Amino acid sequence: MAEISAVAYSKIVLHAVKYPHSAVRGFLLGKRHGQEPPIIVDVIPALHGSLLSAPLEALLITLDTYVSDHKLQIVGIYFANESNDDKSFDESFAKVAEKLHTIYPQPVALQVDASKLSLNSNSQCLKAFSYENKAWKSISSFLTNEDVGLAAVSAAIESKLYRELTDFEGHLDDPNADVFNTDLTTKIRQLIE
Repeated sequence: MAEISAVAYSKIVLHAVKYPHSAVRGFLLGKRHGQEPPIIVDVIPALHGSLLSAPLEALLITLDTYVSDHKLQIVGIYFANESNDDKSFDESFAKVAEKLHTIYPQPVALQVDASKLSLNSNSQCLKAFSYENKAWKSISSFLTNEDVGLAAVSAAIESKLYRELTDFEGHLDDPNADVFNTDLTTKIRQLIE
């Protein structure tokens, strides 16, 4: 089972909403205690389009310092497919998480179910998977304080906060853009409170 914070959930949804006709991919940051499932507290949006290995390698180098400074771990990946009708598992991006498996045991993958994206959603739109015994298996997940989290993401979409989200691909186009989305995180937290 994976627990997802409202901040992490909101950023995943905002990334998918910002690029509705592109595949989006990112990394899950969290805390893990022993063999217990991770608590996903934040995400770093990576790409919106083709899966490019060079930008991912550069991002992972940057993330290594970031997670160390914030006492977090990269606990997995998230993705949304290019088409709303496409329910397939992103095997190519999952291979990145499989490589992380040697450093971070049992990574998690979260898939956005675009058919459940809506302004006034009454349930989360993520499917969760865990990498165990060299295979991805469906697991359950829950959103911490689900009612508050769903209300916050609805308010964030209505306020068009997705326009403020920067993924690493966008950061490469504009190095002044904050890939860690510090200001956006603050605004999401204000919506949660």
